[in-house]
Amino acid sequence: MDRQLLTRKRDFEQVTTVDTLEDLAFFNQLNPEEYGEDSVSFWLGEIYYHIGDYDAAIHKWESVTTFPYKQWALMNQGDCYENLGYISKALTTYESIDDNGDIGYDVTLRMARLLRDQNPEQARHKYLILFQFDEQSTDVMNEAFTFLHQQGYYRDVFFLYANQLETAWSESIFIKMHELCLQYLDVDREIFVTYFDCWLQLKQENALTFMKNVVDCVSPNEQCIIWLAEYVEDSSEKRDQLDNHSIFWIRTIQNALLYGRIDTKSLSEIAEKLTGTKISDYASVMVGYTEGQGNGILSYNESCYLVEDIFAIESERDETAYHNVITEAHFMAHYFSQSHKLNVMLAGTFNNGKTSFIQSQLGTSALKTDLVPTTSAVAILEKGEPHVNWQIRKNDQIIDLNEQDTWDSTTISENSESTYQDDLFYVRVEAPDWSYSDIRLVDTPGTNDHQNGESQNPLFDHLFLADRLLFIFSAEQAFRKDEKKVLEQIREENPQLPIDIVVNKIDFIDEEEEIEEVLEEVEAKVVRTISNQSRVIPYSVIEKSEWQPHLDRYFQSIIESGTDTVEKYKRWLPYQMTKYDQLMDVYEENITSVTLQCKKNQKELQGLKGDLEIRQVVFDEIAKLIRNEMHKQNDNLFNQVRTLVSKVLNDLLEEYGYKYPLDSLEKKMESQWFNKWYKDVHPLILNHFLKNLNIVTNNIKQHLSEYMNRHLSINVDSFIGDVEKELSHWSVNMQEKIESIEFERIDLPEHDNWQRKTRKILGNPAIMSQMETEAYQRFLLNDGAGIVTHNIFSYIGQVWGDSPELIQQLVELAEVLFDSLNNDVIEKEADFNQDLKHLKRLKQESEQIESMKEVIHKTEQFILM
Repeated sequence: MDRQLLTRKRDFEQVTTVDTLEDLAFFNQLNPEEYGEDSVSFWLGEIYYHIGDYDAAIHKWESVTTFPYKQWALMNQGDCYENLGYISKALTTYESIDDNGDIGYDVTLRMARLLRDQNPEQARHKYLILFQFDEQSTDVMNEAFTFLHQQGYYRDVFFLYANQLETAWSESIFIKMHELCLQYLDVDREIFVTYFDCWLQLKQENALTFMKNVVDCVSPNEQCIIWLAEYVEDSSEKRDQLDNHSIFWIRTIQNALLYGRIDTKSLSEIAEKLTGTKISDYASVMVGYTEGQGNGILSYNESCYLVEDIFAIESERDETAYHNVITEAHFMAHYFSQSHKLNVMLAGTFNNGKTSFIQSQLGTSALKTDLVPTTSAVAILEKGEPHVNWQIRKNDQIIDLNEQDTWDSTTISENSESTYQDDLFYVRVEAPDWSYSDIRLVDTPGTNDHQNGESQNPLFDHLFLADRLLFIFSAEQAFRKDEKKVLEQIREENPQLPIDIVVNKIDFIDEEEEIEEVLEEVEAKVVRTISNQSRVIPYSVIEKSEWQPHLDRYFQSIIESGTDTVEKYKRWLPYQMTKYDQLMDVYEENITSVTLQCKKNQKELQGLKGDLEIRQVVFDEIAKLIRNEMHKQNDNLFNQVRTLVSKVLNDLLEEYGYKYPLDSLEKKMESQWFNKWYKDVHPLILNHFLKNLNIVTNNIKQHLSEYMNRHLSINVDSFIGDVEKELSHWSVNMQEKIESIEFERIDLPEHDNWQRKTRKILGNPAIMSQMETEAYQRFLLNDGAGIVTHNIFSYIGQVWGDSPELIQQLVELAEVLFDSLNNDVIEKEADFNQDLKHLKRLKQESEQIESMKEVIHKTEQFILM
């Protein structure tokens, strides 16, 4: 058997390629003993199917009783019932196929498609079964995905996508899974760990961003790491993959600790299940913090070491820990928490050799130099590996740059009206000549750059970064008025900042005595302007070997002096408070916006739900209105027809009643009645029907329009148009039925006893004939009109009897309209719930920010005591 031929219902092509009615004789003449009775019946059924005679096809296929044709015959019968519109019969037939065998896929697909509108839940079940078959059509799979998505079976779609990724990785399918998590799903443990498995295969550089987005869908976020700890406990490979992003999960735990959302028990379980990972190490450390506190909202004294703890744990295993810092706030927390690091800011006017001084110290060209103002941004320079270049954007994320981009971003362009760069830059280089790994150098733009405007120099916005400031003079003209002005402004901005002086380009002075004089003069001015604690260090880039010892002694001395941790926090805390204030402004704006959106969606949702609640009322009103109108018009039509029929019969009797004997009278009446029917009665009925149908139509339209516009927030114009089409179609059918009415002749009832009594009493045939004629006349006048009217209405009743079908058709039209309304409700409810979640998260996070502001405020008070 050829399955492809069977599927296309062309198995008969094994014998011949005919498929026309004329060629049926060919198959009827086949020898059943040679081909088999079931085979011949099966092929005949196929021929009947292709010529559209589905009843005959069913009859032939019903006679097929042996395998393998029986199962195919049953499925084909179901196809016939479907084509005939007998959907329930088609489904019953498909269900009767016990052993699906080779046709299981085809049968299941047919049932899924039939059930889509009648029973979406059963259709869902059938579509899911399709995915269990080895044979899968791409078009059918897309059809299944579309149906499941439209019906809101997002969870099914998610796991079907996951199953596909197990077979073959597809980034586009993963992104669809990702969007389902963000937009439609309530992410639970099963969904999250499944997403995690698929996410591990993602090779994009921004893979962590995908994970962060989904983690944000879970409240509280730390629930994700608890789920993952349980999930990867028995898989060392997955534990290692999880630990590759340890800094993200450590920060998740850290936030939970700061806001009291995780207890000691959960921390212990994470530490135990993830043994051997950096996440476990951190959780173990934090268990000590929270023991005895239940769920520890850590004191600030403890929390201020959290970031340092993270990087300490990380650096034991990986020297690139700093690379995991991803935002300005994270960078600053790390920057200030490293108490052993000394941050020396370099300032000075342009062309004093400030950038050249830096390059001579580091032994590398980290930044660009020129004879005109070049530096446009503040840049932190640190010795270390690997080499990184970051642009730290205000209130935003960190951007990785290459060396050329760093030069371009921190350098003023000669060909454009350049302004200062507000962003901070961080450059980590090998620095082969730099021996002081605990000292960071912070480069700043020249302070006498008139092109950009002194007041806009980012030096002053970043003074809080400096533990000390090293101001670069040029020996050519040291301590000019503009330099003195800048030093005074720095002192005013930060009176506690230690300031020292480097007299660069000392090689410009030839005589040693003159060098001494210049240094003494600078020292005197420094004491008067800055402080008697400030030091003056001579230096020359060109003669570095001669003058470097002066700088080495200086750097060594400030390292030995150490840094004041309290002073670091005094500078960092106001910065952090400002960031929180800025963040709170954003949150308040977002909360206001989302709150308004929630109110708007809630109002629209209530309106739509109200529409749905009165849907049944509308349907009942439609049915009731149609029935009442039809009954009312029926009664009017019946009375008018009866009156007219009586008048016609009376007129006929007056014209013919006494002129003819009974037999002739009956023939005359029959003939004339036929003529009168088409001349008077039939047009009356037809015109009256059309008039009354028009009244019914207008009343229905007016009622629906007024009712639905009054109660429903939907446009019913298109629906009214569909109603008009349906009533017009119905009107044509009724006209055809009325025109096809035929009447039997009206005879005297045989049971009338008066005939026998009259005959018996009078015994005169002539008189009897006259008596019968009169009786016939009385019969027509008294009972005939009723009988004729009854006959007429027995046919008209058949026409009006279709009204329940019409009512159902109109209701089905309304159902389509309300299905759309129902979909609007579902979508609006999803939007509303998403906004509520968003609003809840915003409020929770804003409360956390307020708590941190309070912590910072109390810490500031403690430090200042």
